[in-house]
Amino acid sequence: MTNASRNFPKWVSTRNDVQWKNQNEKCKDSFNQTAIRKFYRYLLASHITHPTMIFSTETTIRVRYADTDQMKMVYYAKFFEYFEQGRSDLLRDLGLPYPEIEEMGYYLPVTEAHAKYVKAARYDDLLRVKTILNEVPQVRVRISYEVRNDESNELLAEGYTIHSFVNAANGKPARAPEQFIEIVSEAIGKIMSRQST
Repeated sequence: MTNASRNFPKWVSTRNDVQWKNQNEKCKDSFNQTAIRKFYRYLLASHITHPTMIFSTETTIRVRYADTDQMKMVYYAKFFEYFEQGRSDLLRDLGLPYPEIEEMGYYLPVTEAHAKYVKAARYDDLLRVKTILNEVPQVRVRISYEVRNDESNELLAEGYTIHSFVNAANGKPARAPEQFIEIVSEAIGKIMSRQST
């Protein structure tokens, strides 16, 4: 462990010294450690002690009457459908739409989902779903969401989903496809280049 990594917050040090080391020893892939280490050093310099945004996208959704319940509010489970739409748009904007992931021989099932409801959404409201990728995918990837009223910008709900990469041929967990990792590494590289200008 280097002197620099000793000063990292616990979650950064763990990712650098354990997970990345194991990944290199087992997979020998083209994971861009240098770019990601620089990214986390940028987090430290910015006094950020938790995972931050690598890539995000925004999706607008108009609430349908069918989305509401007897109380004239959006039914709570509908927010997970809004999350799904945002997630699909995120993958597409990254340049890797979900059908292409399937063509590569992988599925990306949800293994955990969480939502916190702050304020009600109602029929005909225009919602803005911000979908955030804030970690480098490995065997699993976490995607976060914020749902706001597009007119007032009020936060209505927030949450996350965790997905596992699964080999479509045998149904077993697998590491993220190399192409997926490369695309995320490129996104990190763009963040670093923006910060250096």
